[in-house]
Amino acid sequence: MRALFAAIRAAFAQVMTMVWTATRQAGRIVWAMIPKMHSGATPDAGALAARVAQEQPDYIDQAEAPYDRIRKAAAAMAAGSVTPDHLMGMPADLVTWLRVMPRSMLCRVACASDDAIDAHMHGRKTMRGVLTYDRDAVDQYRAANERARRDDELDEKLACVM
Repeated sequence: MRALFAAIRAAFAQVMTMVWTATRQAGRIVWAMIPKMHSGATPDAGALAARVAQEQPDYIDQAEAPYDRIRKAAAAMAAGSVTPDHLMGMPADLVTWLRVMPRSMLCRVACASDDAIDAHMHGRKTMRGVLTYDRDAVDQYRAANERARRDDELDEKLACVM
């Protein structure tokens, strides 16, 4: 019982850390976009864009961040708002890996660091609660989900008959 409460406490601590980091980051971005009102003049769009680019953390404007696209695609899939632009140029096996994962796994990928994603994808250290990045594991997971879906549909049909 004590171990259960410790696990719950640890999970809440991780969630709070993630929420605090995301909130602080969003605050920085919003603050950078709001013009300073003490001068009375609002800056033009070019000056505002320059200030936003200047005040954003380095990892946001680095287009070459290796796992940034994976995080963005996972977040979009978790939110149910994925577009073809999110998946453009990604290898098919990577897209398949992301597509079979449920929302909870996608959220873990979306919040993971570059090092954690790299280690997971190369089999050095797996992320807890995330499907292994392996074609066989993905195929087995997809097959298990299909069986479970078919069983659920059969249960619903049988319940309607009885």
